[in-house]
Amino acid sequence: MNLSNQLKKLRARDGLSQEALASRVYVTRQTVSNWETGKSYPDIHSLIALSVLFNVSLDELVKGDIEIMKNELDVYRMKLWSWIMILLIVAAIVIMWPLYVAFGVQGLIPSGILFALGFAVSVMLERIKKKHNVQAYTEIVAFLEGKPADKDKVPWERKHKGRATLLKLAGGAVAGLVLVALSYLIWTALLK
Repeated sequence: MNLSNQLKKLRARDGLSQEALASRVYVTRQTVSNWETGKSYPDIHSLIALSVLFNVSLDELVKGDIEIMKNELDVYRMKLWSWIMILLIVAAIVIMWPLYVAFGVQGLIPSGILFALGFAVSVMLERIKKKHNVQAYTEIVAFLEGKPADKDKVPWERKHKGRATLLKLAGGAVAGLVLVALSYLIWTALLK
């Protein structure tokens, strides 16, 4: 977090020890140490006391931290929605054949609903990717790991958008066919 660096700089600027800073903002020296090492984050009252003590605005004090927190939240959301999407699509494919065999075409309705929900979740994922301008696999991995993407290297996915889209569609179709085949094999094995 940027606050830890800001605190160290401001404390050094004013010639304060951790102990002296702690006594002025009514916390322990260990608390100040935790703030400076990034192990904990000050509450709003401590942030206000620090901004008054160092004569800086709250915005200057926490500059960058808000953006980092938003990115961390988006990383969490992206991971969560990715798992939800995978589970929805796998569930749709697994139940597709057994329900079709049992109920005919009407048995495909639950699978269609699960596919639609999976598609809706994929749209949400695309919005998160667009918000952070991550398109290629390497950029997504860097984003999920909290690392900056190397924008100097143009990934294959960006150079060949059409081919990348076709590969994704083909890969999805193959995966879908494999899962339908597995579902069929499992269903026929259970009927024996």
